[in-house]
Amino acid sequence: MNLPSSKPANPGMSKDESGAISLEVLILEVAELLVAVRARKVIRLQSFEPELLHTAEPDRLPGLIGFLGWHDTTFPLLNLATLLDLPAQSGQQVLVVERNGQQVGFLVQNIQQIERMSLKDVRLLPVLIEENRLKPVVWAFWERQTDQILSLIDLLACLDEAGWQQLEELHKSVSPVQGYQVV
Repeated sequence: MNLPSSKPANPGMSKDESGAISLEVLILEVAELLVAVRARKVIRLQSFEPELLHTAEPDRLPGLIGFLGWHDTTFPLLNLATLLDLPAQSGQQVLVVERNGQQVGFLVQNIQQIERMSLKDVRLLPVLIEENRLKPVVWAFWERQTDQILSLIDLLACLDEAGWQQLEELHKSVSPVQGYQVV
């Protein structure tokens, strides 16, 4: 499934009838936990097809499952549950985002839906937690109308800069020239 490519003035943001600003978020299931990500950060959603996966060496980078072939390219596939320090999961769907012009996939259990979230329902992390957390993955909490509280996560904060550099180096080592056939 490809997401719309037209870009409004404030992508993913709009005002409702009362003038309140809202964001589009994608609700995901990760290790049986519901979380939300900003929908505008997502390039596409696709089913996980294990036969298109070139597996990585175990323990090369935490969370790295391998490299997935898609059309004429490959991109790294990361297990979001592992990156969030949640129990390992077998994912069914891939959420693809872009980082520095390169695609990166995150394996999730299930992609629930896109919802509009009012900014008045968002609770930012207290400054003390914000300054002292080890991974800046969770940036806020959303109190849904259903009385659920979901963590809003930043997918690109799942790895630090050294992790992203290591991932780029591993990705360079996997290429069609070295025998990996891109489908």
